[in-house]
Amino acid sequence: MVPAMSTPVHSAKASLRQQVRTRLNALSSQPRATASREICSRLRQQAIWQTAGSILFFAPMADEPDIWPLVEESLASGKTAALPRFSAERSAYAAGQVRDLEQDIRIGRFQVREPAVTCPEVALSQFDLILVPGVAFDRQGRRLGRGKGYYDRWLRDAQGTLLCGVAFDEQWLDEIPAEAHDITMQRVVTPTGFFRCGS
Repeated sequence: MVPAMSTPVHSAKASLRQQVRTRLNALSSQPRATASREICSRLRQQAIWQTAGSILFFAPMADEPDIWPLVEESLASGKTAALPRFSAERSAYAAGQVRDLEQDIRIGRFQVREPAVTCPEVALSQFDLILVPGVAFDRQGRRLGRGKGYYDRWLRDAQGTLLCGVAFDEQWLDEIPAEAHDITMQRVVTPTGFFRCGS
């Protein structure tokens, strides 16, 4: 049961999720593809991207920015690249290093591309940069997830690693209600900006 004090926050988050999803549903395939290319281009320009030797990506779902070209480019340039892999036994994510996208990728529990179980696990603290998906982000770095809490629990282990949210402009909000367990981003990249979050 959700504690009574947290009910208004949960309700506010649920309402925001619906609002953002309505905006995203109105975004047709061509503008979505163009925005995804702009996000990739903007990220390539950043020093943190250029100097990062190890990056944790995410395999984009249909309503998320398509950053898959960056995974391919990172492997081609010799960076260490990894993707989230869900463990049903632990009910949690782990980072699996990928070297060959044709050989190493499987479709996971949530119908998302994941590293095969044979791909070595990498501790979050070993990455220079972690790219984080979300339903929405705000200027303080607060992230609105899908409501399951998997990423918030997982990213607690990413101490010392730069967390960068990845979002369409439609997912960039003025304010997201936060709870004590919510993880915040240090940066957020959108098609129109690369933002340093917080004060």
